Amino acid sequence: MVRISTANLEDTKLRLEDCRTALPTAGSNAAGLLSNCTLNGLSGEGSFSKQSVINSILLLSQDCYQGTKKGCRHIVNVSLQAVFEISVPGQASYVRMAHICHLVFWKKHAWKLKCSISHLLITLQQHRCCHEDQEVSCLLVSLDMMLRRGFILFLPRLVGLLVVTCCSMSIVYMLACTPKGDNQQLALPRVHSPTVKEGYEAILQEQEEQHRNYIISLKKQIAQLKAELQGRTEQLKSMQNQYPDSLDIQLGQSKPEKAQANLLAFLRSQVDKAEVHSGVKLSTEYAAVPFESFTLQKVYQLETGLTRHPEEKPVRKDKRDELIEVIELAVGSLNKPDGISKAKPHVYTASDFVEGIYRTEKNKGTLYELTFKGDAKHQFKKIVLFRPFGPVMKVKNENVDMADTLINVIVPLAKRASKFRQFMQNFREMGIQQDGRIHLTVVYFGKEQMNEVKSILENTSKSANFKNFTFIQLNEEFSRGKGLDVGARFWKGNNVVLFFCDVDIYFTAEFLNSCRLNAQPGKKVFYPVLFSQYNPSIIYGHHDSIPSLEQQLTIKKETGFWRDFGFGMTCQYRSDFINIGGFDLDIKGWGGEDVHLYRKYLHSNLMVIRTPVRGLFHLWHEKQCLDELTPEQYKMCMQSKAMNEASHGQLGMLVFKQEIETHLHRQELSNKKT
Repeated sequence: MVRISTANLEDTKLRLEDCRTALPTAGSNAAGLLSNCTLNGLSGEGSFSKQSVINSILLLSQDCYQGTKKGCRHIVNVSLQAVFEISVPGQASYVRMAHICHLVFWKKHAWKLKCSISHLLITLQQHRCCHEDQEVSCLLVSLDMMLRRGFILFLPRLVGLLVVTCCSMSIVYMLACTPKGDNQQLALPRVHSPTVKEGYEAILQEQEEQHRNYIISLKKQIAQLKAELQGRTEQLKSMQNQYPDSLDIQLGQSKPEKAQANLLAFLRSQVDKAEVHSGVKLSTEYAAVPFESFTLQKVYQLETGLTRHPEEKPVRKDKRDELIEVIELAVGSLNKPDGISKAKPHVYTASDFVEGIYRTEKNKGTLYELTFKGDAKHQFKKIVLFRPFGPVMKVKNENVDMADTLINVIVPLAKRASKFRQFMQNFREMGIQQDGRIHLTVVYFGKEQMNEVKSILENTSKSANFKNFTFIQLNEEFSRGKGLDVGARFWKGNNVVLFFCDVDIYFTAEFLNSCRLNAQPGKKVFYPVLFSQYNPSIIYGHHDSIPSLEQQLTIKKETGFWRDFGFGMTCQYRSDFINIGGFDLDIKGWGGEDVHLYRKYLHSNLMVIRTPVRGLFHLWHEKQCLDELTPEQYKMCMQSKAMNEASHGQLGMLVFKQEIETHLHRQELSNKKT
């Protein structure tokens, strides 16, 4: 055996003292520190040096037990492991370590040292086999009792943990699986309750009684509503007898009794529900209720069916009486003195009536808007009446001055110089000569035929002394929406009425007034339903010659139809167009952009005026549906092309033309034989 020198021994002791000092604060690193002390702390091997290490480790464990330093249980475990690794079997070390374990056990930490104590117990038993010693035997008995008692002390904790777990599971089961009930439901029959059958019968009887009481309550409410309705009906009759002139029932002007005030409140609520003062949001373009227009002699209607005509005199007496009553009431309201002006007022008659529009909302009433000539040129009187399933009520009486209201006609164009020449003839006669409050904006795409179009504009400007026009040229593919959008945004003047138009449109001066009257900034936009002309070569094919354009423009079932599926011609203020967001510029080619804009207005709070007008025509022209169109655009184009050719009956005559000619030929032969 190699012995250690005195110098090395002193150095080893110093290192052991350092280890002893550092180990209590090592915590979880104690095992590594002990390994360094045992392997690196000795300069060589020898029983004396190893015994010194063992003594230091045992002192360290004893210090942990006696002190309050943290990590002692861990250090004692590591100390036991170190003793087993480096010690030579000897009684002194094992006995001393057993004493430490015995002391730690009574600190109730023995269950933490179970594995190490078991190892020590086995080692001492082996030592006793070699060396009989009474102290070792006592320690063996003590350590064995320590292990047994540790298990006995741990057993109650295990049992308690199991009991708590079972109770928790029972409570969770009861909470999750117990059926829930409410105050209105009876619990199921229990031990001291009636039988199950009797319990269910009691439940059914109680529910039946509840339903019976509910039915009785509903019957009482129905009876009360009937009585209230009867009372309101009697009040209405009393009001009609008391006020024979319906226009005397003014909102906020009469002083009736309480019952009459309730009736007026009801009628006022009907006016508020209808689209009189403001528009309502609608889901689709077909949800808007269109207006119908009328004059003193004619009614212009969308719904024609198989027997009615787009322009006709009212055949039904109730319809005639309704319109006559409305005009008479409006004339009477205009002639009623206001008590303010001392000048002799103008006496209005039915001959001053220009036109009117009306529509019926089935659950609210009928709205009428009537326009009369004013006191001066370009001035009008407008009367708004509403019939809320009762007497007609005057809603508004206002002066409308359109003398300074300018219309900016915007026309997108590409090529088609000959059609533009025809359009400018109509524009010169109706817009420049008769109306005079008009501006023209032409947005031209490309350069082909551009000089010819410019020449037409310049000639019209010189001959009619007309300077209110703008020419915008775009070097890109034709897009109607883009052209209208550019033309609208190019305007830099005051807020102006925009009339989106095409070169195939013919309008009258009366229509321009309708355009001004039915558009109001922030409140109303005008979407007229124009009359579309059929193919003149088919309509007048049996004539010697085709009549002039002015003679063709008649509103008849044989000459055309109301183009109620088109939304391209519209009058609206520029401010409303900008605020709504303008056109969708992603749409190219023909169709779609006008419907998109129309839907925007339907989804807003603006009122959309949709009515057929007698002064706006779509001139027939051959329509070409290009292959570049999308499937939806191509389908719309073909439908429009088919409807533009002729009426149902005229197309049928073309289909059966050969059969008809054969029949006529047979009749001629038969007449010759006779």
